[in-house]
Amino acid sequence: MKIIITMLIIIGSSMASTQANDPTKHPIDLIESGVRDYVESALYQAGSDDFAVDNVRIDPRLHLNYCYQPIEYFTKSPIEGRSYITVGVRCPQQDGWTIYVSTSVSQYAEIYVAAHDIRRGDTITADAIELKRVDATSVRGQTIDDPRSVIGSRAKRRISAGKALLPRNLCVICKGELVNIVAENASGSLKLSMNGKAMTDGAVGEVIRVRNAKTNRVIEATISAPGEVTIVI
Repeated sequence: MKIIITMLIIIGSSMASTQANDPTKHPIDLIESGVRDYVESALYQAGSDDFAVDNVRIDPRLHLNYCYQPIEYFTKSPIEGRSYITVGVRCPQQDGWTIYVSTSVSQYAEIYVAAHDIRRGDTITADAIELKRVDATSVRGQTIDDPRSVIGSRAKRRISAGKALLPRNLCVICKGELVNIVAENASGSLKLSMNGKAMTDGAVGEVIRVRNAKTNRVIEATISAPGEVTIVI
């Protein structure tokens, strides 16, 4: 029995060694290395300089004819900002082949995040915001360029510490909020003030619908500050 087991081990090892050194088979590790180099080069060309390419794996049992021509690498769509990338690998010779290899990518950037847990309805203060290096591919939506633009706004939903602060999750003026409507002429020499109620959410500079409390008329006005909207007359 020991002799049979020993023979099986020797035969199995011999087969594995033969597969690994098969001169008709293109080395899988060289293809994996080529995919990694291609993705890194493409990201550099796209302007990314802080990233990590992970999980470039091809089934080692795959038998691909040895490619004597330069191997071609390609993608069918831009790769920047994506966490999963599929790379095409092509051997252009007559008995060549084409395979597709998936890899995961982390692309890092410094963005403004919640410095601590923020509850729904909380007012955003300066100490609630911090700049942090995160994997930007995990962030869905527009981020904040200037933290001053959201100070004084309120959270529309709970934001956990370390999570990106996104304009869509904040409102400088929130739906249902009582606001001050400032009507002014183009030169700013004439100003009138009246009360109103916000019909939609918005941030500074955005146009929202507001109901005039006196006339009950719905108008469009631009958010100029927390609790204040402006119209030009």
